[in-house]
Order: sequence, then C-alpha cells, then structure tokens
Amino acid sequence: PAPRLFRIPEARALINRMGFNNHGADAMARRLRCLGRRAGPVGVNLGKNKDTPLERAVDDYVAGVEKLGSLADYVVVNASSPNTPGLRQLQQSEPLRALLSTVRARLEEVAPARPLFLKIAPDLTSEEVESVVDVAVDVGITGLICTNTTLSRPNVSGPVAAEAGGLSGAPLAPLALQTLRQAASRARGRLALFVEMHPSIWARSGLSAADIRAELDRQQLDAVPLTPTDDPWAIEGVCLRLVPRS
Repeated sequence: PAPRLFRIPEARALINRMGFNNHGADAMARRLRCLGRRAGPVGVNLGKNKDTPLERAVDDYVAGVEKLGSLADYVVVNASSPNTPGLRQLQQSEPLRALLSTVRARLEEVAPARPLFLKIAPDLTSEEVESVVDVAVDVGITGLICTNTTLSRPNVSGPVAAEAGGLSGAPLAPLALQTLRQAASRARGRLALFVEMHPSIWARSGLSAADIRAELDRQQLDAVPLTPTDDPWAIEGVCLRLVPRS
C-alpha cells in the first residue's frame, strides 16, 4: 500500500519499497515493439515475482528472457532488490551460478550475443563480492551493475529512516564505491563494471571529484558516462561505465 517512497531532502536520499511493480512481461513486450526509434540503449531489468518460491526463481528469469530478450539492447539479472523477500539469497555462489548459467544459455538462444549483466547489492561482504565476481567471470556474463539500494541507514535519522525499503542517494555512495572497489580489484578487467550514481552525489557524500579520480586511477579504470536515467524518483541518476585502461 502507498506510500512506498519516502524522500529525505536533508540527507540527499530516499527510501523506496516499490518492488518489481509493473504490468508484466507481455505488456512490456508490446510497448517495446511499439517504441520505434530509440534515443539510446534500452535494457530490461529482470527479477522474480514476489510470490514465486525461491527454488523456482530461475523459471521467472527465463520467462522474462524468452519474452523480452530479443527486444532489449541488453538484459539485467536483478538478484539484489531489497524489496522482494529472499531475492538476495540468489547472490550466493551456487544459486547464482545456476541462475546466470541458465539465463545466459537461454538468452544466447533467444538473442545471440546480447549483453547480460548482474545487478548486485551494496550490502555484500568483501568475500561475497569476490565470490559474485568469480561466478560472473566463470559463467561469462558481460558485467556487473554496482549497486542496488541498501538496507542499512548510514547517516540517516528521523522517523522516515525506520521505513522499510532500500535507501539510495548520497548515503549510498560510499557503500557503492566500496563494492565497486572490491569488484574491480577481483575482476581485473574481465568484466564491464557500471555505476548507477551521479558524481555530484558522490561529492555530497563527502567524496570529492579528486577522491573518485584517485580511486579510478588505483584500479586503472576510466569512467564513460552513459544516458542519464529518467526514473521519476531518482536523484540525479546517471550510469558510468568503468572500463580498464589499455
């Protein structure tokens, strides 16, 4: 029930518990077919239905690939939404390997060579990030999206902070950067890494442009800005692709 989104202006943050609310894959397929010429790449973000048992989650992702894979420029396996019960368990090594392997195989049949990404949580331990990277490399997906929203509440207080849901905005930036740092260190150029965070948000979180550049230099990465997001509840969202320097 509404409300499911809570802004925290003083912290440059918001909490949402939207989940995967939408009209379904068939409706999205119709819209994508009617879209016509696209201004930029269009990706499809896949997750399991809230009422699907975890042991059958792979079926939901495969169904999404079958209906939407050929209509998207790239596909994202979202195993990190904090608003779908149990979903983050799919980031564990064996469930993740089974999920990515099955989805990649079906995507190759439906849309050969279509890029496949995994969106991960900022709340993973360093060991868990390393495990995720190892599985992603082994399976052969294109890359990782760092990161989804966090269940923690760093530097956020007041009644809104107690609302259930994922936190995004400035307080998320250090967690996202730490996850990126760990993923980049482990991947060593074997995966494309994307960040869903505007540099100005990093700066407002206490990280200066020099801090961000220094971190990219340490990891031998360059940031390539992509099309800004048009999510109506996003805060200055933009994607940066982090590419290894040649």
